[in-house]
Amino acid sequence: MKELIIDCIAELIYQSTWSQSGYDNRLKGFLAESLAPSEIVSRKGYKALQGGWIIPLNSGKRFRDTKNILYLTVINKQEFLHDEKHYCEIYNKLEKFSDKYIAIYQIDFEKEMELCPQFSTMKFPNIEIEYFKYNTNNNEFIPSNYEEIRSLSYKKLDQNKKPNTDERDRDYNQVLEQISEDSLYNILANRYIFDYLFGFLFFNRGIPSDFDMIVNFPHPEKKQYIIYEIKEKDPSKKNKNKNNVVGFGMDIERINDYNTLIKWFPSFRFRYIVRQIDNQQDRNFVNWRSIDMQDFINIAISDPDGKSGGQGMLPKKEASKHIKTAICPLEKFKIINL
Repeated sequence: MKELIIDCIAELIYQSTWSQSGYDNRLKGFLAESLAPSEIVSRKGYKALQGGWIIPLNSGKRFRDTKNILYLTVINKQEFLHDEKHYCEIYNKLEKFSDKYIAIYQIDFEKEMELCPQFSTMKFPNIEIEYFKYNTNNNEFIPSNYEEIRSLSYKKLDQNKKPNTDERDRDYNQVLEQISEDSLYNILANRYIFDYLFGFLFFNRGIPSDFDMIVNFPHPEKKQYIIYEIKEKDPSKKNKNKNNVVGFGMDIERINDYNTLIKWFPSFRFRYIVRQIDNQQDRNFVNWRSIDMQDFINIAISDPDGKSGGQGMLPKKEASKHIKTAICPLEKFKIINL
């Protein structure tokens, strides 16, 4: 069962990335995002909730450059039924997003389904999706459907498109083997919906963003939600950046995204969590570290050459020249005691 899930996730990533580095980096990113809810949040007695996708409905735009924004959360049906009130509260606070939906999934391994042959010829377990639109006036989710959401930014299917067939090293599939089955179900459903149903094959969209995790911290007087950015990184090396900083970084465009989100949604707090590893090859766990996102933005030092990140931060070869990054010193990140 687990092997099948991993194969399906790998296929979705393979068909929606265009290089070895893109494929590898996407898979590497799943581990920290999957482990943080159980290793940090649940262990401390807090409630971890699913983050959502922020999808600009204008081709080529980032969300901060347009008013037409789809916010979509992908969630297991039982989890949604248990935590629906939390999601209503969260959606009510996301007033800057023009279209807010939730996709509730169930996976049936007793049945098979085929994807569009222009995307993939691999058979998948049947993934059943129910869609709901958030009604701001009544603070509730009302039934919707895939066609309604797709109509927000419709794209005609290219009948001549063929699935990717280039040779790629899939060694990074071993990252997925470290993840629990429940978390893999969630990754599979997210990638199926985001990379396939609302991917570039069927959907005109801009440059997407997302919330990796939302945590509810009970407050004596009111509920408080914190939105997390989660990464797995080894510290940057002094000899790899002009400013001689050892620490963790982030792409400048992503930093600008968070600058916008912090201004748009003052009722949320934002934090940056790093699963620190020793190096990019062995990837042995060192500890979890965290910093307030506004503090990170204020302290982070940019490198004009855009080469300040460690290997895990940047794509390989020519692409790295176009990525501008900023690094925050390691000591500014608080170690999370587990």
